[in-house]
Amino acid sequence: MKTFSVTTAIRATPEKIWALLTHAPDYPSWNPTVARVDGTITAGQTVTVYPTLNRARAFPVSVTEFEPGKAMTWTG
Repeated sequence: MKTFSVTTAIRATPEKIWALLTHAPDYPSWNPTVARVDGTITAGQTVTVYPTLNRARAFPVSVTEFEPGKAMTWTG
């Protein structure tokens, strides 16, 4: 299985970042590669991501790890 990981330094509180990462409707406002995310980002849920480059090619991902304020993993 392929995995992707990203790390960056962000000047914001962990609470603010967590709020951004878990609020699906706001993804297009801060992530230019995402046109839309449908669903609720929480443990055990499936969300559907619509990429900007091909909005017709949506892909579902499962939230397989969800430790509020610390870690989140999407698997798809």
